[in-house]
Parts: sequence; structure tokens; C-alpha cells
Amino acid sequence: VREATIVVPVGEDHCGIPLFVASSQPCQPSFEAFSVEAPAGVEKPLVTWCEEVEVEHNDKKLHVIAHIEVTNKDGVVAGSYRVTNSRTEFWAADYCGEIAELQAGLLTALGLVVAAIILFIISCVFCGVACCCACQAPPLQQQATQPGGMVVG
Repeated sequence: VREATIVVPVGEDHCGIPLFVASSQPCQPSFEAFSVEAPAGVEKPLVTWCEEVEVEHNDKKLHVIAHIEVTNKDGVVAGSYRVTNSRTEFWAADYCGEIAELQAGLLTALGLVVAAIILFIISCVFCGVACCCACQAPPLQQQATQPGGMVVG
């Protein structure tokens, strides 16, 4: 896209938003074509990050060119950040949101592992109880013998 509005929610820790351009685009002219309208309180919202490290996104090779700072001395500045580039298309990523989703997924997986361990322990207890009750030899039955009885055979 050449224009995007990125919303930073209130009450969230945020590490900023990296901006990417196609690897074929030169860094400095592409960076100078960016303009950012930030909420009040953000002094210098755009910082250059001309890196040659390539990443792939939907079969496109991209590199980081800039970073939107969403903090000031008081913390995160929530609101809408309108980003435009008059020269080339760009992509934005929300790494902080991805990290939060990763943490939630890991905690969910950990909870499932704990539940599986508890179920395994319970099944072992029931298996032991069943073996103790079911694996005993039946009581011996004594044949009643009558006095003066006759043994045949």
C-alpha cells in the first residue's frame, strides 16, 4: 500500500511498528518519501532503519526501511498513525501483537500439557484400583462332606 492508518490501542505496551519496502527499492529515497501523522505527544515518529536484511512475505522479498516510534517519555501514545509513501508501496508489521499472540498460545499449550498429566495420573490410579480388585483369585469353595458319605471313584 502507499497509505495506511495504524491504530495503537490504549493501555497496551507497544514496541513500535517496522515498515518494509521491496528489496529492489533504494533505502534513502524510499525513507525520505515517507510521511507520518502521529497523535499529539510523539516528537519524532519515524526513525530510519535502512537494513539489508531481507524477509519474505507472500513470495515478496522485503527489507526494513523505517520504524514508527509510538512512545514518548511518558510511555505509549495511543491513537491513529497515518503513514504515506509517495514513492513506493510499503508493508507494516505489528511485532508486539505477534509476541502477545505467541505468549497466549504458549500458555494455552502449557495448560493442555498440565491437564494431560493430571488425566494420566488419574488413569494410572484407576488402573491400579481395577487390577487390585479384579485380579484377585476367587475364594475357594469347600465341598460339604456329609458324615458317613461315600466316596466313589
